[in-house]
Amino acid sequence: MILSFPNMGPNYVAFKTLFEQRDIEVVVPDPTNREAIKIGVKYSPEFVCFPFKATLGDFVSAIKKGADTLVMAIDCGQ
Repeated sequence: MILSFPNMGPNYVAFKTLFEQRDIEVVVPDPTNREAIKIGVKYSPEFVCFPFKATLGDFVSAIKKGADTLVMAIDCGQ
């Protein structure tokens, strides 16, 4: 298993450490860039939010770098 997650700024350090401590190989996502945004816009519906498009672009980038498992942290709001 080669795991990755979307770019979350400096929080990647915690996620990387969490998974590596469990002997899981991690692909650290690149900082979200123009190319990731282009990919996210291309493959997402026009009505979805910008963060979705950025996340989708980050995931595609991670897959190209060798990731075969993607995880995402979410919350349920208030």
